[in-house]
Amino acid sequence: MTGLLLMGLASLRLVTADVSGAAVPTCQAIAEGPTFGLGTGLMYFHFTTTCDAVVNAITIDASVDGPRQDRAGSKTCVDSSTCTYVLSVPYARGTWLWTNASAIVSQPSAKSVPLSATNAVTYSQ
Repeated sequence: MTGLLLMGLASLRLVTADVSGAAVPTCQAIAEGPTFGLGTGLMYFHFTTTCDAVVNAITIDASVDGPRQDRAGSKTCVDSSTCTYVLSVPYARGTWLWTNASAIVSQPSAKSVPLSATNAVTYSQ
């Protein structure tokens, strides 16, 4: 019986592929902004992560640290090469710091690879 099972498995001709030489996408995190909403008193901070190929998932963890108010949020884009997210915060004088802390999941490893971008600005009026 064991011999028949082994012959059956051998007839399947299972093939494995070595993907260690497979191309790994190059990705970039961007923290842009702010832009201003006319008449709203809001500042809009823009977070973008792009890759030169489609990946399994891009997760953006965005944060804005301001003089009076902090904001944070996240977004996940699946089977995409680009992911964007926007946070709005009421305008205030002072120093603003915003960060795009992204994680990329891509084949063949399916491991999460972190990357980030940070930006800052000071408004005196």
